[in-house]
Amino acid sequence: MEMDSNSNTFCVACRESIKPGASVCPHCGSGQSRSLWQKVSGPLKWIGGILTVFSLIAGVKSLNDNYRHWQQQQDALEELVGAAQWLVETEDYRQAWDMYSRADALSPGSTLVRRGQYSMAIDWIRDFSVAKDEAGEVLDDLTSALYRSLPGASDDEIATVLAHVAKLQGFRLYYEVPVFVDAEKLLARALASSQDNVYANAYLAELLLLKRPMEPDYINRAQQHFRTALAHPENRGWVRDMQVTRLASLASNSGYRDELGRSAMKAFLETAREMMSAGEPLPDPKLRLELLQSYRHLGRGDRIEAFVDVIPPLDHLAVNAWLRQGLEDRLRGNPADAAQQDYLVARLTEASGDTERALAMYQALSEVEASNQNLNDQVDRAIERITGTKPARALARNFVDDPVDREQPGAFHRQTLLNFNPLWRTENFQQALAYFTGDLSASMPGLQELIAIMPDVLKRIQARLVEGDERARYDSYDAGFSIVHHDLVRENWADVMLLYGAALRVSGQQDQAIAVFNDTLDFAKSLDDRFQGQAARSAYQLALTYSQRALTTGQQQDRHEAISQLQAALDLGLIRNNLADWSGLKSEAFKALKDEPAYSDLIRGR
Repeated sequence: MEMDSNSNTFCVACRESIKPGASVCPHCGSGQSRSLWQKVSGPLKWIGGILTVFSLIAGVKSLNDNYRHWQQQQDALEELVGAAQWLVETEDYRQAWDMYSRADALSPGSTLVRRGQYSMAIDWIRDFSVAKDEAGEVLDDLTSALYRSLPGASDDEIATVLAHVAKLQGFRLYYEVPVFVDAEKLLARALASSQDNVYANAYLAELLLLKRPMEPDYINRAQQHFRTALAHPENRGWVRDMQVTRLASLASNSGYRDELGRSAMKAFLETAREMMSAGEPLPDPKLRLELLQSYRHLGRGDRIEAFVDVIPPLDHLAVNAWLRQGLEDRLRGNPADAAQQDYLVARLTEASGDTERALAMYQALSEVEASNQNLNDQVDRAIERITGTKPARALARNFVDDPVDREQPGAFHRQTLLNFNPLWRTENFQQALAYFTGDLSASMPGLQELIAIMPDVLKRIQARLVEGDERARYDSYDAGFSIVHHDLVRENWADVMLLYGAALRVSGQQDQAIAVFNDTLDFAKSLDDRFQGQAARSAYQLALTYSQRALTTGQQQDRHEAISQLQAALDLGLIRNNLADWSGLKSEAFKALKDEPAYSDLIRGR
């Protein structure tokens, strides 16, 4: 009980006015006498309240600190994921994966990170590339990210995951890292989960076209799976690119006489016809060029013949014209290439029933001199097929396999040398070499006529040799002039030079012969070991020529040169490769050397 300055008394509890000396408050019923506890409880209550306030302040601060840390972590996580997504947009997948890995370390199990890694793995696998030393780790990481997305996934999502894991097995093979599962079985499991899944169908189709040994049935099965995958509009472009790339590669590199080659070309042309009809974009120019060039295997026409009827000729004509768009200059880079393209169109035109138009095309082709002989034969047969008579060209010499004129063999073989195709070692060309080298002597009929035509013969070969060297310099070999053609031109040039030099030698023109043989030897030595035979023969001919000249001049230098070249010929494999025998080295051809000790040492005991 308390009193104010006016002697008023107030309740200790409710603070209402009460009578002085009252022991109980009539307002609230509280006792007015204060125990020791009551005397100290007030201050204690204030102290407790103050402590509670401080505790609340400390708690709030702790919560604020925790929230601020969590918020900073979330901000960092979102920044890393955002950076990864931006890198994915720019197709910098390797850096994007590093960003996702840092985000995963910051917040293990984050749904945002897991979904981002899964989505990125799908994109990256479509165009996968990584340094070889990183391949194993990256492929393991991608596989893990795919499998982590399986819990709670739908049947179609499961099929997508399994299909991409299967695709990764192909990359494992490519980068030579361990393969853990059978890709084909995994794709079968994916299709069992979702039969229409775009990825499972596309990747299985691709795998079927990569199987070796290839079988026509694999091509048919692959086309069925591609059709299922193409039914998904959002992925149609990607699936189509995969389809035409694999089919074009298979059609370009398969044989053309067997069922497999025809099946591959048919599948590609049917796919191209479907794309053309649907107004889809043209395939990549490089891919189209590879496919179109595959028609003209080594410049020959027989591959065209094998493919004429794989689809209806009119369709084939239309598809061929569609595929050629923008490629004419490259497809007709030289007369031989142009002839191949024109023959293909003419043959398809004939097959479609328009024989009159086809005949005009064939007749124009018959006047093209740059065509491959095999193609020329195809053109001549086509003209005979339509008209019933052989064209004039077919009745004339082809300088390939004409029957030898027994009455005038020398003139026949000289005409061969003047007209044969330097890109080939034809039967007639080899017959001419054998005829002139077999009995070459000063008394041989037509020797001077042979020497007279040699500059023209060599000029024709030299022109193709220069072309081959230019192609080698810029790596521009093609079916019309391949690396095989280049080597044949080199071999033909060396053999004709050896014949020319030998003809000069037997006619007594030693100085000119030595110049020719030296050129031939330098040429053969500039090439690889395949031309060592020509080098040995050149050195041997030089030895013969110097020995012959020594008889005329009596010069010791000629004898020394003869012995030196003879030793060089032996070192190059003259005897070892059966290009000459010891009886020839001991013959009268080397009588100028009989008193030379070095020569005696060479032939001693032989």
